[in-house]
Parts: sequence; structure tokens; C-alpha cells
Amino acid sequence: MKRSITPMIAILMIAFFESIGSGLIIPLLPTLVSRAVGETNSLQSVFYGLVVASSLVMMFLFSAFFGRLSDRYGRRPVILSTLVGVIMAYGAMSVAESLWILLLAQAMVGFCAASASVGRAYVAEITSPDKRAQAYAYIGGVGALGLIIGPVVGGHLGRVNLQFPFYVAAGLTLLTLVFAFFALAESMDPDDRRPFSWRAVMPFASIAILSKSPPLARGVVIASLIEAFALGVASENGALILFMQNSLNWEMTQVGLWLTLMGISTALGAAIMTPLVIRFLGERRAWLMGTIATCMLFAMAGFIHNAWQMYSLIAGYALLAFVGPVALALVSRSVPGNQLGEIHGSFISLSSLIKAIAVVLGTWVYGYFSGPLAPMQLSGAVFFLGAVLQIPAVAYGFATMRKARSELEDDSTSVTPQVAVG
Repeated sequence: MKRSITPMIAILMIAFFESIGSGLIIPLLPTLVSRAVGETNSLQSVFYGLVVASSLVMMFLFSAFFGRLSDRYGRRPVILSTLVGVIMAYGAMSVAESLWILLLAQAMVGFCAASASVGRAYVAEITSPDKRAQAYAYIGGVGALGLIIGPVVGGHLGRVNLQFPFYVAAGLTLLTLVFAFFALAESMDPDDRRPFSWRAVMPFASIAILSKSPPLARGVVIASLIEAFALGVASENGALILFMQNSLNWEMTQVGLWLTLMGISTALGAAIMTPLVIRFLGERRAWLMGTIATCMLFAMAGFIHNAWQMYSLIAGYALLAFVGPVALALVSRSVPGNQLGEIHGSFISLSSLIKAIAVVLGTWVYGYFSGPLAPMQLSGAVFFLGAVLQIPAVAYGFATMRKARSELEDDSTSVTPQVAVG
């Protein structure tokens, strides 16, 4: 596909509106789960973790499927069809009054979100290799901008009516679908398409696919999967939001405000820090230093016990917003173009399974250490656990960079804000 800025604008707009829709829902899920189960605080934490995990499990099951499907039929039809599914899922959540309906609706959201691998492949195909890290940073940035608007609006709307934010989310996704239908061009050359293989999209086939990938891509993915487990233990969709609502006694509007500020900082961090760290450190060193800093951030977060400390955590997230885009750029650089959908799908598939396990573990750890049966009250235990789990990612990152030294020269190319070349 001829590279131009128009397709990139289209994919950025899709990411922006999708993130607003999902952001509207984040502050509401704990309340919906609490209303559905009506149990003690520790059990609510477990059930909430299961609801969030249902979405991640579906992403594990179908990310490789959508990635390989797009390698066969193109990126555009897959992206459009999954947007339709998201609209249906939000409609189901708007009428959910039982835990089972919530589980099924969240599972549907995860099924459609599994197509994120297709979006990553799309970006890789419309940008040159030296611009991909910045392009992925822009995707993360506009996603964060959507989360600026979504949570705070969702928190306020949810205080009036818990169902209304879901109607708004469905409407925004419908607008996204209409926009994408007219603005999103196909990025994949028909000559590069390859046959669909059911064997390749079996859930654990992702392990075999990654084992055959180039050494650098394989190493970055494995280290990123370890990091995904650490992040999932205390993610904003899991134990972190419970920590804010229960340990800090924040209302939905306060949680929404924190997520809004988090979105602003992440957007700015991705846009500003990514080109800077690549310019001065190169992609490989930047990614490795980011994994080390993430471990340190988790350890410090374990001591949070008041509001100002919670807000100061935002600065740390902002400074580390470059880690994800740089990792994606490293993987995309070392993989052939007609395998991008499969590789990204395999990565998202495995990371989703890992995050599902991590969310359940994190919410259980939080519920236990903040409940009456704990040997000591330590609501920050999930953050300390995240720091410990991040250590293997750092170790594997060092090993990967050492082994890949002969495969890829250090990239110290200056990255400009321009995303695509004409």
C-alpha cells in the first residue's frame, strides 16, 4: 500500500472513539458487580476479577484467529465486523442485572477486542520501519486521550443512571463504524495474502508460532508477556480500581478524574517520551531501561496510602508510556510483512490469557490482604507482588538484548513527530 497520512488518521480516529466508549464503562463495573452479587467486600473483589477476566480470556482465544483471518482476507473487513460486535455487547451490558449477563457481555467485548492485532498489523503496513515506534505511540496516545474523556463522563453519568453510559458507548461505537466504513482503506496488498489455517489459530498454537519467530521478536514478546502478568496484577481494570474505591474511599467521580488525568499523562508521555528515548538510547536500550523502571515504580506504589500519593503515581506512568510502543516496533521490525497479523495476534492472545490470570490473582490478593482474615492489613500487597513479578522480565530482557546483538544493529536514528512518509 502506498504510504500516506490519511490511513493513519483513520486508524487514529477509530482508536480514539473506541477508547472513549470503553472508558465510559471502567468506573461502573465494580458497582454493577456489587449490585449483582451483594456479597462481602472480599467476594466482590473475586467476582469483579472474574468479570474482567472473561474479556481477557476471549482475547486469548480469538486474537490469533483474527490476526490470521486478516492475513487471509485483509485488515479492513475484520476491523469493521468487530465494531458491529462491540455495539451489540454494549447493548447487552445496558440491560444486565445478573452476574451471568455481565460475564457474557464482557466476554463479547473481549471477543471483539481480540481484533487489536489487526490494527497493529495495519499500522505496521502503512508506516516505514523507522517510524513505527512513533506510530504505535500515537495509537497509545489517542487511546489515552479517549480515556481522558470516557471515565470522567462515565462516572458522572453513572451517578444519574447506571445504564445510560452504555447507551452512549454503543452510540460512539456506531459513529466509529460509520467513519471507518468510509475512511478506512485496505492496507494489505492482495499478493501478500496467505491461506487461512485452523491449526495456526488454535489458542495454544500461539506458543508454536512465537517459537518460530526471529530471536529478537521472540525475546521481546516473552519478556513483554512476563511484564503483562506483573501489570495485570494491579491493572486499572482490576485491583487498582478496587484499591481506589475501597482503600482510599473514592467515589466513581473521583476514580473517573484519576483515570482522566492518567489518560492525559499517558498521551503526553507516549508522544513526548517515545522519540526522545529512542533518539538518545535506541529502541533496544530504551525498551530494556523501561522494564527496569517499571519494576521500581511498582515497588514504590506499594506504599501508597493517601490521595496525593495516588496522584503522584500518574507521573511514573507518563514517563514509562514509551515502553509498549518501542516493544511493538522491535517486534514489527524483525517480522516479514505477511506474518504481522499472525505474530501480533499470537502476542495479544497469550498476553490476554496471562492478564486474565493476573487480574483474578490481583483482585483475590487485594481482597485477602484488605479483609478480616489477613494476618496483616496490607492493601498495597498487589503492587509489591507486581514488582516481584517484574524481575524475571528484566532478567529476560537483558538476555534477549545480549543474544540479539548480532541480529539487529543498535537503532539510534532520530525519530521525528511525522508518522508516515509520503
